[in-house]
Amino acid sequence: MMSFSDVDYDEVRDERESKTFRLIKNIFKWTVCGLSALVWILILVTAFSTRESKIFEEMMFTDATEQVAAQTDDYRVHQIYIQDYMTDKENTKLIALSSSDCYYAPETGELSLGIQYNKTLVGSGSVSYVLKDQDGNEFPAVVMDEDEIGRFAYARICFTGLSIPLEEKDGRSVQTGDGKFALTLTLYRTEDGALLSTYTKKDGQDIVEVNDSEFVLFNADSPSRMADYED
Repeated sequence: MMSFSDVDYDEVRDERESKTFRLIKNIFKWTVCGLSALVWILILVTAFSTRESKIFEEMMFTDATEQVAAQTDDYRVHQIYIQDYMTDKENTKLIALSSSDCYYAPETGELSLGIQYNKTLVGSGSVSYVLKDQDGNEFPAVVMDEDEIGRFAYARICFTGLSIPLEEKDGRSVQTGDGKFALTLTLYRTEDGALLSTYTKKDGQDIVEVNDSEFVLFNADSPSRMADYED
């Protein structure tokens, strides 16, 4: 029989402290692992929800341009670097107009571009795209494709019936004409015709309303170049 004198209290205390240490160590380890997993999940969700739609990776025109392009192995179009490619004005909710996805096919008069906007501007409705020149002429819009990622909506639109003063010269895209030609794109909510986004600013003593749904696509200062057609 073991007597009290045979018990090593230091050993019992060390064993208890060892169990407590292991418990605290495991709690700390799993807490760190859980936080790390949460951080990675947040990073992946953010990366997925903010990535650009794959419809921006394709050059989309109507069948008319497709048929013209099919007749040659090296069909080329004008790539236009639009003037207003990112809205950074205060309180705006319009996000971006893709500056690298604006293409013009002169043979068919088609202008293809990509656009991104915040879905909260429209809700469950849709968007109308109105393209005008400097004289107020409007050009028909054909929505080629649409996509949604997170809080953003994406669309590829093709406008038809244009005659932009551009020509290919020595393998480059050059502007012709008197420099007065201009194109602006405005986004409206289809259901009520409201502009997607406006905001006000103070100019001296005056309150000025700014239309943040309007983008200048082309004017005398718009740079452009030739690009190989990709179907």
